[in-house]
Amino acid sequence: MMNLSHKEEVTLWLFLLVPFICLLSGYSMFYYIPHQEVYINLLCLFFWAIYGRGLLDTTKAVPILIYSLSCVWVICTPLGAHGELPFVKLVYEFLFAVSFLCLKPEYRFWVYDKFIKILAVIFFLGIIEYVLAMLGITHFWGLLHRQVSSGILPFYQGTFCIFPSYYGYSVFRFQSLTEEPGVVGTLCAFILFTLNREKYKKEFYIFCLAGILSLSLAFYLLLLLGLLGKIKAMKLKFLLLSVILAFSVYFVFEDAINERIVSRVNVDNLNEIDNRSSAMFQKIFDQFLLSSDVSWGIGNRTFYSKDYGSNAGVKKMIYQYGFIAIFILFFSYSYIFFKFNGFSYSTLLVLLAIWLSFYQRTDWNFSPNIIIFFSYSLVHINDLRFKT
Repeated sequence: MMNLSHKEEVTLWLFLLVPFICLLSGYSMFYYIPHQEVYINLLCLFFWAIYGRGLLDTTKAVPILIYSLSCVWVICTPLGAHGELPFVKLVYEFLFAVSFLCLKPEYRFWVYDKFIKILAVIFFLGIIEYVLAMLGITHFWGLLHRQVSSGILPFYQGTFCIFPSYYGYSVFRFQSLTEEPGVVGTLCAFILFTLNREKYKKEFYIFCLAGILSLSLAFYLLLLLGLLGKIKAMKLKFLLLSVILAFSVYFVFEDAINERIVSRVNVDNLNEIDNRSSAMFQKIFDQFLLSSDVSWGIGNRTFYSKDYGSNAGVKKMIYQYGFIAIFILFFSYSYIFFKFNGFSYSTLLVLLAIWLSFYQRTDWNFSPNIIIFFSYSLVHINDLRFKT
């Protein structure tokens, strides 16, 4: 592997392991060990700090430093403004992001390449299990329980897929082994945005199918954005194939699509589109916008000490951290993204997709996304040839 020492090889494999650990559902039966993402991240950071000197790239030290300081500001805003400790999850995600950014281009590409290929295999096996379940052929390892604000939701543990309790009664969404189908949908959309279709032909179709089966509104909206951006360069036969595939999927899953996607964009039912916050929280958020807390937020832990119902997305983060932290995050992330990927129409389109998804999911240093977005330009450089 690129003439590396054994310890350097272990370091890179740990970088590869981290995103898979972070993608696993926290309520999975036997794939998940409590706090395993913390331990793996710390182990990766340890090997990187002790044995990774030969893997480091110092050419972008200044942009990485600026981004690091910005992240520290955002993460520690509740500490400085309200005396509340930052969340551990944000800390280890930040440490992974910075350490990954410090890798040389060829090593970031190696991690990206292996991540795409292995994830495609996992999704492919999950899709097979999903189709078999649709045909009534199943083998479950046990019953799972997911704690949500409204109570406890039952699921079934498969080998490469998690199934909702109603799987035998109606069409259900594909979620692989992740927390929810939306994770698969958003991740597939991001991968398709940046994937070199000539190099990863099989993987391209697998991620397309996985995203479609997730029935994720985010996947369809982000994919539409990507298609609009590439329509001039798209071959006519591929466009025709996409239209035929879309109509075929709609015909097969008509009821589920009408229920889970079409009904959510009905103008008479706008609350279903913005399903990241409860009505109670929306009322409180409107009051917050007029209060003196709008700059620094109310604090991350104060938020969870109150019962606001089910909430996620950027409104929740603004309420916790305030607008100053959000602005700093927006500019620093955009800055580091362009420093690594260059400024062009295609990179601007990808960044737009990132910020559109941020409305729904605010894990800006989520390790799979970091690997996808900060190896993006590398995948499209024709003369980049590394043995993988």
